Amino acid sequence: MEPSSDPNILSYLWGLLRDEAVVYGLRYLIAFVIAMLGYLSFGPRYKKRIADLEKEVADLKKGQQGAPSVEISMETEKHEETAEERVFTQRTASELIALQGSMTESEIDRLMEPHIGKWIRVQGVIRNISTVRDSYLVVITLPIDEIISLEFPRDDVSSIGTMTKGDHLAAIGRIAKMRPSRLHLDDCEQVELQETEGS
Repeated sequence: MEPSSDPNILSYLWGLLRDEAVVYGLRYLIAFVIAMLGYLSFGPRYKKRIADLEKEVADLKKGQQGAPSVEISMETEKHEETAEERVFTQRTASELIALQGSMTESEIDRLMEPHIGKWIRVQGVIRNISTVRDSYLVVITLPIDEIISLEFPRDDVSSIGTMTKGDHLAAIGRIAKMRPSRLHLDDCEQVELQETEGS
């Protein structure tokens, strides 16, 4: 005997499938079932991984507590060049100042860039000595009135601190910056005067 199909039940089911609210409900139910299956399959694995990570973090903290503390200084030590490491410019102070002419400061910066950081020897007459921070700032003039400012460390054992206006001074220093008719040197050291006063 063949089973009979009830047309009323089929019509009812077809009506449900055409109902938008029922369709959304079925979608959410299917998504929930899939999520639960995924959790049951992979959940224990994730929990174990999290537990392992928490244990690693705890071990790291424990190791840091037992390790000696090390203070890291953000300041870098200044490297003092030896006499062999110093690179001197082939120009004299008078030549460098003459090259500037009537240029603007930005033009001077571009022109003088190859000389910045190099060393140079100067000799002239002291016009002023002042103290700036931990340095002596000495201003000298060359034979044709070019102005050179030299910065000497205060702990310098030379006679800079006892010199006065009008004294002759010879020094070497690192070229730091140049401005119209003016040259500034850092890390200066006093040297012996030459018989013929030059720049």
